[in-house]
Amino acid sequence: MIEPSLWIFWWLLAGHALADFGLQSEFMARNKNRNLSPSYQPPYTTWPYVLGSHALIHGIMVAIITGDARLGIAETIFHFVIDFGKCEKWYGNHADQAMHILCKVAWTYLAING
Repeated sequence: MIEPSLWIFWWLLAGHALADFGLQSEFMARNKNRNLSPSYQPPYTTWPYVLGSHALIHGIMVAIITGDARLGIAETIFHFVIDFGKCEKWYGNHADQAMHILCKVAWTYLAING
């Protein structure tokens, strides 16, 4: 039998891979970054909605997998902030993904231990 914490962590990683790579369209990947030319106008209003929607998809995944909407809300906020930092070039893709995985470790712990 698989440890409950490993089971939850595995599903959180799978959900992250699906949301970050499978469900993120080219439109989202480009338009969530306020520093890139938008694919449509007006450029000054696009990125917060696209980045927010992308982060919300991640939050939905976490809420469904853990059964805890509070963790989904936390994921939405953290994912938005982490991706914003990557778009600002404060760090690269590896650090971005490492921070996302650390969040999954935290959500696993909180899902098991309340």
